[in-house]
Amino acid sequence: MKILAINDNGFPLAELLGLRGYLVDVSYDIHVGDVEDYDIVICDWNGVGATFGEPGDYIRTIRTEYPDKKLILYTASFENSQYVDVTLRMGTDCSEWIEALQPLLQNN
Repeated sequence: MKILAINDNGFPLAELLGLRGYLVDVSYDIHVGDVEDYDIVICDWNGVGATFGEPGDYIRTIRTEYPDKKLILYTASFENSQYVDVTLRMGTDCSEWIEALQPLLQNN
């Protein structure tokens, strides 16, 4: 399983998840085609995807273009999106991430 984390501040848990066997790439901004080779996409709400319009609009675009992608919203704000499978707040620890990833991996 390949995971792409899109966050303008990076994704500090990428290394820890990598040590647990997950293949995690980090991108600081997004173009829709960037997600094609990934099974799971971790999406920040603010600071990325500005070319798509309002914050979070790129998430809707990914869901529309790639309806089978598993999407995780990872945000410091209290935003939510109908287009994601899971929402996790920044500060969520590695064990909670693994718990959230497991069902997504099983459904793939």
